[in-house]
Amino acid sequence: AEQVRTDRYVGGVYDAGGGHLHPLNYALGIADAVEYRRGMIHEDSPVIDIEFGARPVVRTPQGRVSAQYVVLCGNAYIHKPMPRKIRSRIMPVGTYIGATEPLDEQVAQSLLPHDVAVADMNFVLDYFRLSGDRRMLFGGRVSYSTLDPLDLKAAMRKSMLKVFPQLGDVRMDYAWGGHVAI
Repeated sequence: AEQVRTDRYVGGVYDAGGGHLHPLNYALGIADAVEYRRGMIHEDSPVIDIEFGARPVVRTPQGRVSAQYVVLCGNAYIHKPMPRKIRSRIMPVGTYIGATEPLDEQVAQSLLPHDVAVADMNFVLDYFRLSGDRRMLFGGRVSYSTLDPLDLKAAMRKSMLKVFPQLGDVRMDYAWGGHVAI
């Protein structure tokens, strides 16, 4: 209750070594590290095939690239070029997140007074944190069919209100989703 002001949970584990992650900044940091090591990133070049071997060749609609190493990055979005042995073991699952309107500082403090990032341990987990501009970023829900909820903002708001009913008068400004590989 010191960390998360809700009646939804009876206890929790605090991990002082954990933290918040901004996915875009993380991806940009990885790109910087690749380029620092003289790696090349070819944007807007969808891979249609990879010839594996001592010196792999990557084919795109625009041409071919030969490299010493090929790193496949894309989670559930890289089915076609992935070797069948790996591809057959990956299932894309939809996961979603919503962002409320900016919260009053007092309201934000009343929910997460120590600015923690939270993930519960339910089968379909909820995860949430405050953004820099004090929006409640609330994630969860899943779709094993790859069909997204019809009204994603309303669906995310409903999930959020199960944890924080005190946000009943708060607008959900944004909602989005994507697939992760399981």
